[in-house]
Amino acid sequence: MQTVSQLGMTPVKSGQLLSPREVRVDRRGIVGDRRFVIVDDGDAQLGRPGKGLFVGVRFDHDDAHATLRVRTPGGDDVSGDATAHGDPFPVDHLGIRTLRCREVGGPWDAALSAHAGRPVRLVRIDDGGNGVDVLPITLLGTGSVRRLERETGAAVDPRRFRAGVLVEAEEHAEDGWDGRLVQVGEVRLRVRSGVPRCVVTSFDPVTGVRDLNVLKSLAAYRPTAGLPDGLMPGFAAMTLSVYAQVETAGRIRVGDEVTVLDEP
Repeated sequence: MQTVSQLGMTPVKSGQLLSPREVRVDRRGIVGDRRFVIVDDGDAQLGRPGKGLFVGVRFDHDDAHATLRVRTPGGDDVSGDATAHGDPFPVDHLGIRTLRCREVGGPWDAALSAHAGRPVRLVRIDDGGNGVDVLPITLLGTGSVRRLERETGAAVDPRRFRAGVLVEAEEHAEDGWDGRLVQVGEVRLRVRSGVPRCVVTSFDPVTGVRDLNVLKSLAAYRPTAGLPDGLMPGFAAMTLSVYAQVETAGRIRVGDEVTVLDEP
């Protein structure tokens, strides 16, 4: 039986991936996931040179009380009000879409800028939106991670792949779910294409230290694919895990059964 082994989300895009025991999912994905983004002094998200900078930074967001806590590997630990204010402004999201964001109060910009080595600030995506890259949910099988460990000759923490749902499943079982409906706890998902991987997989998901060339190992045995729906034409990379759209909202808990459904 295939089951949910681990869940993953982060309140701030590119921040340390958290592993809650239960999440609520709506049509936009895991509720509370990637509600904030980090931008530079030109209102742009950090590009390729900034990938991985905040992987080791832990963000804990309490939406009910509008507070945020930020802990950096360097020892900074700051908390404060995370209420958005002011008029919304546009932030380009990977050239795929434009996010409407608003400024956030709070004391963490100094700590984040010191960690990044450049001026940055935290902004909140407006109107309940989020900063997921392409589709709301990604699914990754534990068997696929074990295969990668054999290829790299090293232990691989699955959180490197920042998947929303880690499934206890056979090697690359998720590759065969393309186009299928998958029931995960109360949630029903429509699986789409594979997820092209980027350099963020090279960073330890806890410390943020770049320590493993995952892309080189993937290149030895994994296919390449682009983004679904014609996004970013000409872009392709090695895949691991799969994208999914949310067909039915609900809750997912660690230990829930994962069932590939026949078409209705």
